[in-house]
Amino acid sequence: VRSHLGHLQPAQGSVSTADATISLTTDTLAAIASGALVPRPGADRRIAVDGDAAAAERLLESLTQIRVTTDTEAQR
Repeated sequence: VRSHLGHLQPAQGSVSTADATISLTTDTLAAIASGALVPRPGADRRIAVDGDAAAAERLLESLTQIRVTTDTEAQR
């Protein structure tokens, strides 16, 4: 996920200028975004961080503020 001016953009692969690289599965990302998982880098083997741990934690914390809905839920 790239963060710029308050906007998040999901992306796969490496970036040469990243403050931190967070590696996790799409299932783990979905669990964080849905609120089913509280991200704890270092304490949770599903989340690996390389680089600035504080920056990674801020990004992961911001993901907990997102609520994901399905198309069916959005139509209600």
